[in-house]
Amino acid sequence: ARDGFGEVDLANAGQKKGASSDEDANKMPFRGVIRSKGQVWIANCCAYAFDWTIVGRTFSLEPARHFQAALKEAVETYGEYKEVEGEELDSGAVPEGWDPVWGDRENELVVIGVNINKQAILKALEGALITEEEFAKATAEKKEFEKWVKKMRAESKGACVPFVEVLRGMEEPAIRAATGGFASRFESFVALEDPFFGGKAGEAFMELAVQVG
Repeated sequence: ARDGFGEVDLANAGQKKGASSDEDANKMPFRGVIRSKGQVWIANCCAYAFDWTIVGRTFSLEPARHFQAALKEAVETYGEYKEVEGEELDSGAVPEGWDPVWGDRENELVVIGVNINKQAILKALEGALITEEEFAKATAEKKEFEKWVKKMRAESKGACVPFVEVLRGMEEPAIRAATGGFASRFESFVALEDPFFGGKAGEAFMELAVQVG
């Protein structure tokens, strides 16, 4: 359970109470919420969409499905050359809502309640987002890292060496030197605070696990 979620007196729901004052709304923006559900993108969990669920005073956040963008990134980084070439041939039609850098990653929530303060809820949710400056920095870093991956894959293919062998044969300092300072496509997000998974978010949910024979 989380402080500020739920506890609604339906018998007195029409009376102004709960999050009706600015002070109460700032302290408990989700007071009056009966139910909320949706899927969210957590910045340091870039491989998976998470199911967000609030029922009364109970809040849960669980991995629901992998993003299609995460699968595409895994193939482009660790896949065989024919797999990546197949992806490129099939990528002419861009799915609706697909971002050129982040793909299908997005947030979508529904909040249902009685006598709730919509502006306070929106303010609280927006306050949990990374800043526009942080997102712009992460976007630029991801593009730069993927540019390096594409270049190195082309060179490895020309030398008839699987790119995954080249990548796994490089120490982190060497990768950073080659990419301009980045060890992964999610460099900025790796160091973000992890309030939900005990500091293991990046290890468990940042990228799809790939087994290479």
